[in-house]
Amino acid sequence: MKNTFILFILFLFTFSFAQKKETVTINWSDKTEYIVGETKMTIPQFDVRNFVFDINSKKLSYALKISSEKFIDEKSLIISNVSYEIISETSLGDLNNSLIPSRHFKFN
Repeated sequence: MKNTFILFILFLFTFSFAQKKETVTINWSDKTEYIVGETKMTIPQFDVRNFVFDINSKKLSYALKISSEKFIDEKSLIISNVSYEIISETSLGDLNNSLIPSRHFKFN
């Protein structure tokens, strides 16, 4: 019985510390000029570490790399407590607003 209890406690600690929790806040800045080569566009921006812009499709994405020492099943990712804001179409600048999802996430 004592060995079973010790094993239970060991597994409890292993699984409770195996989870990784991240808090993400996107701090938007006003639309500014974004220049690639000779192409100039006006788009809203946020932290450059997470900023991904596809100039061909005029699509803005947020990318976050989560470091882990173990294999992560992408299907186990849970996104919760998402807060949305309504913004005007003029605040989008030159972005293609038909590519903005409406509360649905796509994982690549």
